[in-house]
Amino acid sequence: FIVTSVYFHQAFLADTKGWTMTTIAASYPFYAATSVIGSVIAGWIIDRVSARLFLPVFLLPLITGLSVLAIGSTPAVAYAAFALFGVTSGFAVTIGGTLWAELYGTRHLGAVRALFVAAMVFSSALGPSIVGWLIDAGFELSTLLAIMAAYCAFASLPFFAFQRVLAERAAT
Repeated sequence: FIVTSVYFHQAFLADTKGWTMTTIAASYPFYAATSVIGSVIAGWIIDRVSARLFLPVFLLPLITGLSVLAIGSTPAVAYAAFALFGVTSGFAVTIGGTLWAELYGTRHLGAVRALFVAAMVFSSALGPSIVGWLIDAGFELSTLLAIMAAYCAFASLPFFAFQRVLAERAAT
C-alpha cells in the first residue's frame, strides 16, 4: 500500500520536493540493491531467531525512510528513502516466505499464502487511489508521509507487545 503509493505518485513527490524525475529514476537502483541485501539479511536473521521474532522490527527501515522523506528535501533524501524502502521490501519477501509456515504449518501453506498475496495485491491497487484522493483533498505530502510512518509504527506495536508470547510459541 505505502511503497506503491509513493512510487505511483512519484511525479508529485518530485514536484513537491523540487527534484527532477531523473532524481527519482536514479533512486530506483538504491531500492533494488537494498532489496536484495535486505532479503539476505532477513534470511540470516530468520534462520537464527525465527520470522515470528523478526516481525516486530521489519518495518523499521520503512518508518525511517518515510520519516526522512517527510522531513528532507535534498536529492540525497530520495536515495536514502528509496534504499530504506528496499530494505523493508527485502525483509517482507523473506518473512512472507517463512512466517506463514511458522504460524500455520505447511499443511495449508498454499491457501494461506494465496490469501495473503491477494490481500497484498488488493492493498497495492487501493493505495494510490486513496493517496491520490488525499492529495486532491489538499493534504501536504509531508503530512501524508508522516501519517504513513506513524501508521507503520502503530502497526508494529502489537508485535512488540506480544514479543514474549511469540518467543514462547517459537520455543514450542
